[in-house]
Parts: sequence; structure tokens; C-alpha cells
Amino acid sequence: YAHSSTTGDEAISSALGVGSKAMVVNGWIILVDWRYDYNNSKWYINNIHNAKVGNKILDVEILPNTWYWFNEGVLKVEENK
Repeated sequence: YAHSSTTGDEAISSALGVGSKAMVVNGWIILVDWRYDYNNSKWYINNIHNAKVGNKILDVEILPNTWYWFNEGVLKVEENK
């Protein structure tokens, strides 16, 4: 599981792999919503989301210095400590 973070203006942090997390301070974030297909025993991309700090993904405001990732279709949030 990979983790990505960035602090630059207009920088992009991305969580592209299954179980990966991303955090951004001033720029953009890209998150992939992976789902598991139990019938075919494989992962697939359900959706790809992006937002700039202050904007929203699935009604969740993207805040600076906060980790974001998808787990079973739910956007998870964890403040950086």
C-alpha cells in the first residue's frame, strides 16, 4: 500500500493503487475508488475522483494536511498527526 503527499502550490498527490492514501497541503488530490469483484476474484476501478483543497469529493471537503483513501466505496479521512 502506497502513501503520497505533497505541499507545493498546484502540486498533485495521488492514491492510485488498491489501499493507497494521499494527502495534499495546497494543491490537488486524485483518489481511485477500487472495488473487489467476489464473483470474478479481481479488483476493478469503480471511479476516479479529483479535487483541489477546499473543494469536495462525494460531499467531503478536502482539507489540507489530511489523509484520504477509499475503502469499499467509502471515502475515509484521517488527520495527519
